[in-house]
Order: sequence, then C-alpha cells, then structure tokens
Amino acid sequence: MKRDILLLASDSNSLSDMVNVIISSDSELESRIQAVHDCAQALHALNDTSLKVYVVDFDDNSQECVAHNIKKFILDDFDNEVFRIFLVKSFCGIYSSKKIIFNPSSRIVEIRRSDFNGSSDVARRILNTLRVTTDVCISYGNDESEELEDLIVEIQRNAKKVLPYVRVYFDRLVEYKEYASDLLEKIKLSPYVVIIFNEEYFRSINCILELYGIWESSLFSKKIFCRRIYPIVLESARDYIYAENSKSVEDLTKFWKLEKNKYPGKEKFIDSMVVALPEVLKIISDVWALKLGILKVKKLSPLLWEINCALAKNGFYNFYDKEEDMLEILK
Repeated sequence: MKRDILLLASDSNSLSDMVNVIISSDSELESRIQAVHDCAQALHALNDTSLKVYVVDFDDNSQECVAHNIKKFILDDFDNEVFRIFLVKSFCGIYSSKKIIFNPSSRIVEIRRSDFNGSSDVARRILNTLRVTTDVCISYGNDESEELEDLIVEIQRNAKKVLPYVRVYFDRLVEYKEYASDLLEKIKLSPYVVIIFNEEYFRSINCILELYGIWESSLFSKKIFCRRIYPIVLESARDYIYAENSKSVEDLTKFWKLEKNKYPGKEKFIDSMVVALPEVLKIISDVWALKLGILKVKKLSPLLWEINCALAKNGFYNFYDKEEDMLEILK
C-alpha cells in the first residue's frame, strides 16, 4: 500500500501527536503515513511522487530547519498535484471566526491546530477528501456544436478551480470522435453524473444506454436516481424533457423501436429503455434542473455547489460555507 500522506513537524512530540490524531480518527490511515521531523529525511520524502497530502505542523518560534527551510520549500512548490495542510494556532482579521481556510488554486488548507486535534472526525474527512480522487462523469450527446464543447470545457475548468480533489470524466468525443469503451460502466456506477441533454442525446445509442444504465443501477428508484444526476437541459432538448410535450416522447419511442435492429446484441437493453423512457423523462422534468442561462451568469457555481453538497453528504469534507464562496473564486 502506498504511503501517500506525509506528516512534517518541528519536533518529535508534535509529530507523535499528529500521528496519534490521524490514527485515532481512522486506523486504516496508519499504513499510508510517512512521518518525519528531520530536515534531510523531509527533503528525501518530498521527492516521493506517490504523495497526495502533506500535513505540516510548524512552530514558528522554533529554529529547526523543518519549520523554516522546509516551510518555504513547500509553499513555493506549485509543480505537483499535492495538497498541503498547515496546522496553525489561530486566524486573524476577517478569518478569525473560521475553523478552516481553503485556497483551491494553491491547494493549501489552513486549519486551527485545536480543530484538527479535536475529538471529531475532521482529520479523517479532510485527509480522505484530498487523498482520494473522486470522479464526476459527464454524459452528453455529441452534436459537435461550440455551445456544447464550451460548456464541457467550462465545467472541467471551473471544477478544477473550486473542487480540485474531483476529476471530471467524459469520453472526449469532441476531440477524438470515438466512444471510450469503459465509459458506460463508469457512468452506470458513478454517484455523480452531469447529464447534458440536447436533441442528439436522445438519438445516440451510447447516450440512451448511459441514461438507462444510471436508472437501472439506481434500482429503478426515483429517490436514488435523483441523488445521482445533475441535468442540464439545452434548448434543443426541451421538447423531450418537459411533460407538456408528450408527443415528442412518443415519437422518440417509435424511433428506437425502428432503430434497434441496427444494434445487434443491444436489442434487449433498447427494449427496456423504451419502456422506461417516459417515466425517466418525467422524473427529470419534475426534479430541479439547471438552466443554462443562470449557470453561465454564475460561472457554473449552482452546479458545482450541488455536487459539493452531495460530496459532503457522502462523507467528504465541505470546505465552503455557502455557494457565494465558490462564486468568488470563479470570478
């Protein structure tokens, strides 16, 4: 097992305290820890490419080189994807009431030492959030439009700005014009799927199988299904989504009954999808849907905030107090 968490402290006592806090919060993290307070060992450890998180406890009054030389080295190191957690005594000024300060662009987390060492599971949640890459999948119909391409690029770019511990995963059809063979299974099992609905989506065999796969793996439960999806409805898909346009859904059902013979080996899935399609689309039309105009004005913060809240409900650490905190970073 990779030791992907590096603990740095100015002295052995502080280091021992950090180790004990982390192990008591989650015993499984013990095998992932490297703990050092010696300058030479620290420099050697920092070259380990498997590291995901540094946890650093500095005593600013100490003259130990780990507390001073290594601190500058870590602060100046922007070339890797490592997150850095700094334990501090307190915050000043406008941050005085905060428990934690997160700077996603520099991947730096500052947390009060007392909160990190507290009896709650703060240490575990923060470390597991930053250490484990979580995939958010995008399911979309490739109509080769600039609107779609720009939207996907913006989702990926802005997610990296505010949720850098999340990877936005999609099949890159815009670039490569081919379907990633593992994408269907990945989307079926993902707890976070952004679905961009356009007209092409409903006439693409891959998209329809993705949509049905999400529904099937949600055990045909509206509650589970709605927890996993983040629908964005483009103008060309409105007739298929909203209930008042039921004729479009009927036309779509007829379309797939005629098309299924073109896809040998997938007829059973298409038949199941055709039966489920009216119910699935009705559910999507009833749930909260993301309107593209508002999304663009708010730099996609409503979408990213909803994903952030879902992550928090699933045990990840929430670094934001409110959606406006995200929007400030995206501006």
